[in-house]
Amino acid sequence: MQGSKLSVFPLSWPQLSLWYDIQGHQDHSLYQLSFSLDSDSPIHVPALENALRSIGESQSLLKARIHEGAYGPEWVVPREFINPVVMLHDDDPAQREALISSWMKEALPLDGPLFAVAATSLASGCRLAVKWNHLVADGWSFGIIWREFLAEYERFKAEADGLAKAETGGEQQQQGMRASIHATKNSFAGILNTQEALKG
Repeated sequence: MQGSKLSVFPLSWPQLSLWYDIQGHQDHSLYQLSFSLDSDSPIHVPALENALRSIGESQSLLKARIHEGAYGPEWVVPREFINPVVMLHDDDPAQREALISSWMKEALPLDGPLFAVAATSLASGCRLAVKWNHLVADGWSFGIIWREFLAEYERFKAEADGLAKAETGGEQQQQGMRASIHATKNSFAGILNTQEALKG
């Protein structure tokens, strides 16, 4: 659809068969996979969101939804990745693992994104979780997608950390220059005072 913010195309025959099979089951979670990964470092939300946008460009079905078109169900793919990272939090750290475990078991709504990412802080580091419907990818192919997503996350996180260090280094350099200028002024002031004393 030229000039539109959406791309629309039909489901493949295997996807169509699976779609109608899913309709006959109330528990849609039977048709989705999920797993989680623990990290020693804290969550970097902007890097996660940027990684989602990046992976959505190369794997368009991750940001797609299904709606009923004139001739049956169709994929609707927006230009922008609108699936936000779900941040799970509880004041009790022990409950955070239970929260993310419960989230992983919840069925994705069939009229919404069929791929989702969640994160929570742990006592040390964080836990990332992902779930997706079989309509989006099978377990084997998603292993490749997940590795690509993690690589993008680490890349954006490293860029953000590098920028923060550069800004910190620049600020420290400016502080050092101000201190040097101040010391130089004091030195000149001392020389002038000495000269005035000698003249006297």
